[in-house]
Amino acid sequence: MKRLTILWLLILSFAVASQAPDLVVEKIGDGANQITVVYLKGAPYEMGYIHGSSCKAEIQAFYAKILAEAANKITGASVLLDIAYRQMEPFIPQAYKDEMQGLADGAGLPIESVHRMHAIPDLSEYHCTFFAAWGNATADGNLYQIRALDYAMDLHLQEYPAILVYELETGKRFVNVGWLGFIGVVSGMNYDGISVSEIGEYFGDEHETLVGEPMPFVLRDILQQTDQVAEAVELIRNAKRTSSYLYCVGDAKAKDARSFKTASDIFESYTPETSPVTQLHNVVYFSMGDNSSWNNKVYQYLQPRYGQITAATGASLMHDLKTGDVHAVVYDFAHRQVQVANASPDMIPGYDRTFVTYNLDRADTVFAHYGATGVSKKRPTFRPTEFALLQNYPNPFNPGTVIVYELPRDGEAAVRIFNTLGIPVATLFDGFQSAGHHQVKWEGKDGAGNELPSGIYICKLKSDQTTKTIKLLRVK
Repeated sequence: MKRLTILWLLILSFAVASQAPDLVVEKIGDGANQITVVYLKGAPYEMGYIHGSSCKAEIQAFYAKILAEAANKITGASVLLDIAYRQMEPFIPQAYKDEMQGLADGAGLPIESVHRMHAIPDLSEYHCTFFAAWGNATADGNLYQIRALDYAMDLHLQEYPAILVYELETGKRFVNVGWLGFIGVVSGMNYDGISVSEIGEYFGDEHETLVGEPMPFVLRDILQQTDQVAEAVELIRNAKRTSSYLYCVGDAKAKDARSFKTASDIFESYTPETSPVTQLHNVVYFSMGDNSSWNNKVYQYLQPRYGQITAATGASLMHDLKTGDVHAVVYDFAHRQVQVANASPDMIPGYDRTFVTYNLDRADTVFAHYGATGVSKKRPTFRPTEFALLQNYPNPFNPGTVIVYELPRDGEAAVRIFNTLGIPVATLFDGFQSAGHHQVKWEGKDGAGNELPSGIYICKLKSDQTTKTIKLLRVK
């Protein structure tokens, strides 16, 4: 039986009805069966800002809907999510924090809302299905992998599907199959042949913690950092893990895959010959849990098709077994594509809908039109319309914090830190600066490089006509 818990994840649909390669955002699919594709390139904060700015109204509406639903279902949901995020925050890579800040700023959201949204997955338990097959198990020897996400459709996540395509400054190009406004990965593949799937599990409270890196960021680490399944094995082994999950990592180049059983203190990696489910040569799989009767359903489906498995087999398995209600995904490296079927707004399950195909080579055309700053040369740049000093992050902080501000026009600007007596203690910037989005980092030191004590400080942004201030809290 599928076990579904409360909500998580996001998103929205931002329509730009064109396929011109100079767009950051476009649509694929037909009619009501469309997926938003967003192309993101540049530094982490910049990518987050492009993401949020491109889909601002929709992300705001979606966040309001999901977080309000959380508040309706759970007393004190915001406080609980804040506590969860604070436990995980020390283990989240700084680049992801910067991207979340950019997303918040671009979409006009409080950073706390973005943090809450990204804390939800590790508080949820949901059962799904995956398999990977290769070599003599498939019709042509190539790797085929699926990821079926079974979750509560009444949360309407399926109304906001997205494919985020990342071109990183450092790291792998990858595709994140999910929802707009969410930068973590639950389904995805990189351009070096690595694909990921996961299943929520529960092995007991003693094996679970929130003091670790959130699951969607661990999976994103795999896509960003690895091009061999052996590297992914070590990454998962060495990760500071949180809750109970089953994973599948496929390696299309090596024609290989592994399944995993993990929790905070559990790590088991399986080949087809060591898998705890009924074994098939060159196949790994799990469905609804490591000890679920659904595992036998998957085996009974694949065994008579052994030697003839293709991408179509994966799609038909999800349809016939009724798994993948929120979204169903097929990774097909041999044909340079990923196929995605999302549930409809009126809750027709994804596994019963037509798959939409994204061609991986499409990104070559789009990214070729990106400018040096990461925004398409033919697309208007995101020029701030107001003078703004955004709340620093993190706050409270130790030892350092990032201060982000926006200038609507070129001119003189100064960013200074004062103590509560109004005495200046540090100058972070003072000079001419062009219009745009800027950030500076303060390490909690005065102008002479001496560490300042814990307490409240005032950051003041001043231009030739306007002044803005925020409070910062340093803790030691």
